[in-house]
Amino acid sequence: MSVTLTSLTVTPSWGPQKRLTLSGDPAVNEHVALRLVGCAEDTSVVFELSSEDGRTTYARFPWAAADSWTVDGDDLTATLNLKTDKLVAAFRGLGPQDRVTALATVASVTNVNLYAMGRHSLRNWVVSDADPVAYVSAIKVDIAALDERLTDAETLLGEHAHTGGADGSAVSHSSLTNKGTMTHTALEAALGSLTAAVNENVGAVATLGSRVDSVATAADAVAVDAPETDLDKMGLETITNSLTQMYNWIQGFKGGLT
Repeated sequence: MSVTLTSLTVTPSWGPQKRLTLSGDPAVNEHVALRLVGCAEDTSVVFELSSEDGRTTYARFPWAAADSWTVDGDDLTATLNLKTDKLVAAFRGLGPQDRVTALATVASVTNVNLYAMGRHSLRNWVVSDADPVAYVSAIKVDIAALDERLTDAETLLGEHAHTGGADGSAVSHSSLTNKGTMTHTALEAALGSLTAAVNENVGAVATLGSRVDSVATAADAVAVDAPETDLDKMGLETITNSLTQMYNWIQGFKGGLT
């Protein structure tokens, strides 16, 4: 005995009554073998299952842009997806033996014609949680990717953990790398003492500046009157440069404190 997939055979009457004869026992959540009898001459036909009032489309073929009929002699064949959101919703809350009646239509896009219509009873197929349902596979892929990203984030946060504080957000100076040997308190005290010393000797710094200028003036005068060998011996140029550098450094340090 070979396995036979669920089929749905649709036969239009081609009479003025526009009636359909449907045979087969399809169920929600199935993919069924659809056959439109005698429709091969018009491959623009659309087969649709909808609510009895025609306002809600349960399933149709073609549906996607890539869908196309297969010509089989005088018939058209295709695979009809009955695992759609609208049809699944129509069966929500119903028992395994319950059925939903659907309106079936065959219409032509090219000829803009309703060829035939009728009604057919669809069986319920309750899919268990362990079985695949619509979109679950895609959702599982998304969840797996999200879980991987969360794991990576947890790893990075673990490598960047801070000591101190229940949530790891507080960072103690004693826990920092390359912190040196002085505490924040010692650094602040040393800076305060240095600042006070500079401010206390502002006048002395100004006097030093004046003396540097005087020495520079004297050096220039000597350079005019004294021989070059005597200038080398006196080292006035060296003294002047040293004093100038010292004065400029003190001025620059003082400016950095203000």
